[in-house]
Amino acid sequence: YQVLRVSPKNSRDIGIIENEVQNLALDVWKETRKSKGAAIDIMISGSDLSKFTDVLGTENIPFFVMISDVQGAMDNQKSLHAEYTTTRALNHTTYHTIEEIYGILNALEDDYPEMVKVFDAGVTHEGRPIRVMK
Repeated sequence: YQVLRVSPKNSRDIGIIENEVQNLALDVWKETRKSKGAAIDIMISGSDLSKFTDVLGTENIPFFVMISDVQGAMDNQKSLHAEYTTTRALNHTTYHTIEEIYGILNALEDDYPEMVKVFDAGVTHEGRPIRVMK
């Protein structure tokens, strides 16, 4: 699957696009506001891609490929989410070193500076800093 951003120039173009979307049962991600120049984002399968782009080309309706591989983008997003949750989240069933915990606190402060402040509240009897999050 791919996502195309189609830019109708007038109401005629919008009608042509809407007709093709209905005929090919395409998935519209972002609808137009029925005004010229408002882009429409449409997800389309490889089997319907040439049919749809042929119509756009014949009717001189501008478009470009916004996402060339939707599945790849989804897989990448899942991978990033898995990496984030394993590296930046506390798992209460696993032992974490103090360095890991402080790293997570610092990452939270970096990600949400308007909500999270990390600072030293004091030192232990061994002279090590006690980091806290507010």
